[in-house]
Amino acid sequence: MVAFDIDGTLVDDQKVLTEKTLELLENLHKSKIEVCISTGRPFVGCRMILNKLSFKPSVIAYNGGSIYLKDDYVLLNERFLSFDSVKEILFLSEQFQVSAMIWVSDTLFVLRENKWVDEYKKISLVSPVVMDSLDVLKDLKVNKILLYSSLEKISLVKSRLTNGAYDYFSSKKDFLEIVPKDVNKGEALKVLSKELGVLKEEIIAVGDGDNDISMIEYAGLGIAMNNASEGLKAVADVVVPFTNNEDLLKKYLENLLKILQ
Repeated sequence: MVAFDIDGTLVDDQKVLTEKTLELLENLHKSKIEVCISTGRPFVGCRMILNKLSFKPSVIAYNGGSIYLKDDYVLLNERFLSFDSVKEILFLSEQFQVSAMIWVSDTLFVLRENKWVDEYKKISLVSPVVMDSLDVLKDLKVNKILLYSSLEKISLVKSRLTNGAYDYFSSKKDFLEIVPKDVNKGEALKVLSKELGVLKEEIIAVGDGDNDISMIEYAGLGIAMNNASEGLKAVADVVVPFTNNEDLLKKYLENLLKILQ
């Protein structure tokens, strides 16, 4: 199995999946190698890739919070933040004027529109629902909350997160992603690989962010892009000499697989 992060790995900085990378995914499938898309995005955010493929790979969404099986996208596992956790996180986001992107299934909720929300709309390609009240979330199942603001404000919120019911990490420097406790890409990859009968030693994982660390550590071979965070590079087995903008992932992986086989 080869598990791929999306942003900063499969797509370039303009969010484009190149023809070579698309061909890589197709060739892996034709070679009977399991393909997994593993991302912090919701499932809807993966459609721009999935719709281009001739097959349906397994998908790990929300940084491991949701796992979808290949072929028919049956939901294998899903985890949610408690309402108490949601209230605490949103209280801190309001206190420090940090924008909160609240994901419920494939719907994006926000407390108000502002420049951070406008920017996130361009990234996620999803138009948000503006809530009248926090009570809107009381009977909903929140998959994750993403905080987006200046690095200084993100750091302030991060230093005051105390609830042991959730975990948090950065997928990029001005993002703080908050998910249920023990939800991460590594644990999700473990659950998925067991379901598919794939051994840990048979897994290659490729990523670029701190949210990929658990996945890179779990895989038999963990590969960091050259544009990866220093934290990810430190735990990866291999750091490739190219970034996500150089369109060299296909050449590298296909040569690697020839050697491993």
